[in-house]
Amino acid sequence: MIRRWLLLGIALLLCWLQSPAHAIAATNLQQPNIDRCRLDNGLRVYLLEDRSLPLVSGRLLVDAGSRLDSADRWGTADFTAAMLRQGSSRAYPIDRLDQELEERAASLESSPGVTVASLSFRSFSPDLAFVLDRLFELLTDPAFPSDRLQQLRDRSLAVLARQNDRPDAIASRELPKLIYGPSDALARSLTAADLQRVRREDLVAFHQRYYRPDRFWLGIVGDFQAAPLCQTLQATWGQWQPSQTSTIADLQTEPLTPPTTAIYLIDQPQLSQSTVQMASLGGRLDDPDYAALTVLNELLNGFSGRLSNQIRSRLGLAYSVYGSGQPNFERPGLFVAGGQTAEPTTAALIQALRAELATVRSEPISEAELQQIRDRLLNSFVFNFQSPDQTLGRLLRTEFFQYPEDFLWRYRDALLKVTPADVQAVAQRWIQLDQMPILVIGDRAALLPQLQTLNLPVQDWPLDQQPQSATP
Repeated sequence: MIRRWLLLGIALLLCWLQSPAHAIAATNLQQPNIDRCRLDNGLRVYLLEDRSLPLVSGRLLVDAGSRLDSADRWGTADFTAAMLRQGSSRAYPIDRLDQELEERAASLESSPGVTVASLSFRSFSPDLAFVLDRLFELLTDPAFPSDRLQQLRDRSLAVLARQNDRPDAIASRELPKLIYGPSDALARSLTAADLQRVRREDLVAFHQRYYRPDRFWLGIVGDFQAAPLCQTLQATWGQWQPSQTSTIADLQTEPLTPPTTAIYLIDQPQLSQSTVQMASLGGRLDDPDYAALTVLNELLNGFSGRLSNQIRSRLGLAYSVYGSGQPNFERPGLFVAGGQTAEPTTAALIQALRAELATVRSEPISEAELQQIRDRLLNSFVFNFQSPDQTLGRLLRTEFFQYPEDFLWRYRDALLKVTPADVQAVAQRWIQLDQMPILVIGDRAALLPQLQTLNLPVQDWPLDQQPQSATP
């Protein structure tokens, strides 16, 4: 067993050493040759051969994210995904599975998500059949043991009890609620009541409804032959016919209404610093202006970016400062800007951020600056494909969301055509200063007087509650 782990470590080290060199040398990237097959039960399979090392890795995407949770069982999807691995299958109890994976220096993990749940694995190529069999058992016959569910619930409650320890974590959790609304899947956060409410039978029902082969995207990369592996999967996985095969209607979401600009103050009197975040609605990854957005992000961020140069270096108002468009595959994303500052300079930081964002909306970037940024982005584009595993993972995502297969290559071509006017236009679209709620976390008593000088509405935002008007 020790020898297996040593070999795996050497193999992974070789991957790490080789991949950047290949990436840097690749001046004419080509789309990888990926074999596709669709099993009789609807499961989509993507196979990418890579014989450089005796390793295999894979990822399975499942259309079973938390957006599918009912309002009275929020948390069911996350628990179901986590329990696939932590509860194992009926055929392989968790202790046995852990032991046999360790003996083979293999891994098998599951991860929840808002839109998609995922399972991933890694092993030596001779152990691929073993790992695929265990993965198949997790998917088709999970045990969901009650004791393991309670352990997961207890750990989740412990994490929840510490969720307000870090102001940046508070901001990341609460800011989306101001944009999407507290009940939207992109903004909802689990409460202790949610965790206590979910039962084993909820997981069983969710699994039976959503974990079915026609909702799976399976990608495997490594040391194998694609054609025989596809035949093997058809003979095994392809025979799975879930008991519930009724059509699942597409999830309907309510149109998003842009919010108005106001300051929302979260009182954390123990803090001597303030955390500021502001956001407005943006767009999706497949929007025509996505390439121009990446230029805007590069323009604003990093130590050489405009925000750091002006607000951190020249004005000395922030320990950290940032502003970037964050598009989603499916729902509209956000433009988020913010930073951390000393409590007495909180209002000044807000003013400086809004001023710099107003400037990038009103003044086009120079041709010289655009060329420098474009060159940096094009040079870094190759690092999207540092390894076959990374390449296949990106393809799976684009296929899952029904994006064009050549989506990333279209981005590269579009980047070459971006103009200063395009960058200004995307700034005007994504940065809506009159529709940009501002979240401030810090000592309310010290902050409220200076925030009221900004001539913007100020409201208290108690954690896990609805906002209330703030009074002196």
